[in-house]
Amino acid sequence: DGGHSWTPDVVALQPTAGSLDAYSTCDPGAVKIGAYYYVGYTSTTNPSGTANDVFVARSASPAGPFDKWNGTGWGSSPQPLVHYTGAATDYGYGEPSLVLMGKKLFVYYSDDEAAQFTNVTTVDDATADDWPAHLVDHGHAIARDHAAQDSADVKYVDALSLFVAVTTCDRFGPNASLLVY
Repeated sequence: DGGHSWTPDVVALQPTAGSLDAYSTCDPGAVKIGAYYYVGYTSTTNPSGTANDVFVARSASPAGPFDKWNGTGWGSSPQPLVHYTGAATDYGYGEPSLVLMGKKLFVYYSDDEAAQFTNVTTVDDATADDWPAHLVDHGHAIARDHAAQDSADVKYVDALSLFVAVTTCDRFGPNASLLVY
């Protein structure tokens, strides 16, 4: 009805106890590819909420149930899409934003080690059932150099022929603002 009423919230995706995503399924980024809705999310095995990884799950319905990527296929024990190997005290990787252009998928994610970046990985054919196994890392896409800058939400704007990223800056302070890349 034009966005005037909404259905009640439902829990679409939950952590898997005793697995590599045991503590959270947060910071989602979603995209529909063919018959599936894919949700990239942040999780960790660290109870302090650090040393995060990026995961992905898929479902034929946006409300689930979702099957998680297990390293070779969908279901059973979730494995990271992008695995963090740095210091256990750092945030790690997370907050994915997924952008589809034709068959090519761009996965942007926060890289919060000693410096703050937004990285990007791609896969040329996201319609392949095992596309997560074929991601190619392209490194840093954005150097985040502002205080309390949050993750970037990235979209492709056809009318501009540009990728556009939006993020917050000084999000908890009196000078809170938005940054656009």
